[in-house]
Amino acid sequence: MKTQNVTISALSGGSFSAYLAAPNTQPDAGIVLIQEILGVNTNMRQIADDYAKSE
Repeated sequence: MKTQNVTISALSGGSFSAYLAAPNTQPDAGIVLIQEILGVNTNMRQIADDYAKSE
């Protein structure tokens, strides 16, 4: 599994940060977790990691 923080460009010209957890297997699948008001926290990172580890 590969994890990293990424920056996504917004249509309005701004940007925001996101957390990416990618599985090692192919084909990749994707899910989007909507962040809580305070941003991506440890719990959300763990959920993303758990999905990326699932086979």
